[in-house]
Amino acid sequence: MSGLDDIKKSCTALGGNLASIQTSVEYLFIRQLVKTATGKNKLSWVGGNDGVKDGVWLWSDGSNFKFGGWAKGEPNGQGKENCMEINLRVILTMFTRYIN
Repeated sequence: MSGLDDIKKSCTALGGNLASIQTSVEYLFIRQLVKTATGKNKLSWVGGNDGVKDGVWLWSDGSNFKFGGWAKGEPNGQGKENCMEINLRVILTMFTRYIN
């Protein structure tokens, strides 16, 4: 079982799901919620996945996958992942600034 499967099971056991994002307002709210809870823009899983068919994204709660406010080329699963994370570009940008 993967880490994502464990997280999904934990959410379900608590009566919930990983977040599905339908609007820009929800996306910004979830990012702010993560930042408030952790003190930073921490890489975080949400409920999007393309585990059924590569490149066809679905939400784990069964809601329609219609939000399109992602960065260019996203979501992409990096060819090997079936899960969706938010705040990745923030971390990569910070890393690039650190090594330069």
